Amino acid sequence: IRCDETVIDLLTRVPVTFHQADNRHTIILVQTTSNKKSRTFMDFEKVSMAMDGVCTMFEKRLKEMYPHMKDITYDIADLYNYVDALADLSAMVYEPKINAYLPYNKEWVKKKAFAHLKKQAGQ
Repeated sequence: IRCDETVIDLLTRVPVTFHQADNRHTIILVQTTSNKKSRTFMDFEKVSMAMDGVCTMFEKRLKEMYPHMKDITYDIADLYNYVDALADLSAMVYEPKINAYLPYNKEWVKKKAFAHLKKQAGQ
């Protein structure tokens, strides 16, 4: 059972906490519309690269929406709105301690994307 960053071992009922390292293989699962045929995935070597991938996906969408604009700027609220508007978005992050992938939802992706962008901006 997963609760935030803690997994409850179902056999021992003992919480096992995982410290998210950036160098964990990450798979982003996305469904852009209600049509199940819009499902796809993106595969990354690191969590930070996955967050770049989510931002790039959003930036491509902005370019499709505003093809006449050379420079497009956005703030974190715009990215959050885009993520919230997706039919589904989740991340699977490899955890070597259990040799398995742990699932994370949209809220986790938004939190990680914000931290990643903040780090890139040098804040």
